[in-house]
Amino acid sequence: EITEWRNILQAREDAKEVSIAQNGNHVPDKLMNPVHLLQKVNTALADDSYIVVDGGDFVGTAAYTLRPKGPARWLDPGAFGMP
Repeated sequence: EITEWRNILQAREDAKEVSIAQNGNHVPDKLMNPVHLLQKVNTALADDSYIVVDGGDFVGTAAYTLRPKGPARWLDPGAFGMP
């Protein structure tokens, strides 16, 4: 049944979000925790913010940490880079 399947997927998504949030709670003494940093950025985003990214490990983390405030608010050149 579709409803049961959707509930299973939602439960998995919720568990993933909890895990990410817990990961962000760890702040090392000398190194930076990218999840923690990006959680702080996410809370600071204004409703009219655009997120512009350009590859690297932080972008990979940002992709599952930052929440754009609307459609077309995440600008990423993708695998081909920018001209």
